[in-house]
Amino acid sequence: VEKVRASRDGHEFHEAWVARLAMQLLIPKDDLIGIAVEGLSPTDQKKSSKETIEIADVALYFGKSTTFEHSSNLIISQLKYSIANQNTDFKCSDLKKTIKKFSDSYSEKVNGYGMEQTNLKLFFELVTNRPIYKPLIEAIEGLANSETLEGNAKNQAQQFTKASGLNDIQLVNFA
Repeated sequence: VEKVRASRDGHEFHEAWVARLAMQLLIPKDDLIGIAVEGLSPTDQKKSSKETIEIADVALYFGKSTTFEHSSNLIISQLKYSIANQNTDFKCSDLKKTIKKFSDSYSEKVNGYGMEQTNLKLFFELVTNRPIYKPLIEAIEGLANSETLEGNAKNQAQQFTKASGLNDIQLVNFA
């Protein structure tokens, strides 16, 4: 795969995704109020770590404000596009850095706003052109529901847990 073409295609994927989301601001179907690209809203960026800013390819603000504190929801999205691996399952091993930065962002908000408000408002999203490995989905759902997992789902859950650096209730809420 030609690297320049792959990089350009990745940028075009990001741009097309954001353009699609921006249309929802013109013809609202929910309470999406603002979109930040390559970071958070200016107010939130001042209060956020470098890792949180870096992981937010797109930040979607819902409610009446483009600040975490006064929004009803914030979705931080990481977009991953690959020509070379477009038919290869996306596994936890492909997400280690993303999971760590997502969990750091989660912890940052818990420390600043408390667990209850963070759990009600903050969501993370991976957008990719690759298929998601089914055991990874099972692992995240299993962690979120405190289920006992087996086989590949258990392996994916162990990798997810290690990458996040979280445990107990924070891991359950983060998942």
